[in-house]
Amino acid sequence: MKGVNYWLVLCANIALSNCKKYDQTIPWMGGLRLAEDQNRIFKNGASQLDGYKEKSYHQSGNALDVVPYHKGKADYKCEKGFREFAKCMFNAWQYIQKRYPQARRYRLEYGGHWMNFVDNPHWQLIEIAL
Repeated sequence: MKGVNYWLVLCANIALSNCKKYDQTIPWMGGLRLAEDQNRIFKNGASQLDGYKEKSYHQSGNALDVVPYHKGKADYKCEKGFREFAKCMFNAWQYIQKRYPQARRYRLEYGGHWMNFVDNPHWQLIEIAL
């Protein structure tokens, strides 16, 4: 995942290795995005951020999308797969926070917990002031 935050990639790799029931995949444009890429996704209705006036965490390398993979394709409706990955991802983040103090400058946020625009595939790291 070239250009994506090291801690987010590490967390996703640990989580992916611990997901046993549902396969997961990182879809096309699921990592670092250019403004043009973000705008295309916005125009398709898959994001509320246009990439120019309102930027996505994907554009800074601080976001990653992960989707359940079923019957040879990404399955955006597989709620159980998203839940399994979310559990693995939060467990992995707890492990990273305990083991690597330098990662504590970030907070992990899951798009599946958002109220206005639920984005089950989306994970992002938000830098916090220590």
